[in-house]
Amino acid sequence: MSYFDAIKEQLYGFENLGKEVTPSGAVLIGHAPHIAPMAWLHSIYPVLTEEDIFELEAELNKPIPEAYKDFLKNYSNGLSVFVRTLSFDGLRKILGRTDEASRQPFALSTPNAYERPKNAKDSYFFIGAYS
Repeated sequence: MSYFDAIKEQLYGFENLGKEVTPSGAVLIGHAPHIAPMAWLHSIYPVLTEEDIFELEAELNKPIPEAYKDFLKNYSNGLSVFVRTLSFDGLRKILGRTDEASRQPFALSTPNAYERPKNAKDSYFFIGAYS
């Protein structure tokens, strides 16, 4: 069993609260209407293709570290657990305020290109956030 299979097993433990698969393939686990009518505890986004990786690296203007590239291509294009308490970023393919646009990972380009901390070394690559 891979490390990600072990993580998914834990996340799917909340499936009794509901599960939905969006048209783009995002898996939403654990409906949480006590937080908001359309809130979900966990979101797992579909993997990226090689073309998606090239597009993302072009947007970032730098290569994605191999370990994270492996995660994006073979496990998930980012994920969000416990209502975004822990998030791993990926490629946002749709911008907007629709339901489908909201069911995507946070963009890797935001912390690595557009809102990069001023004191971050060039070698730093930001993959997500913990709240």
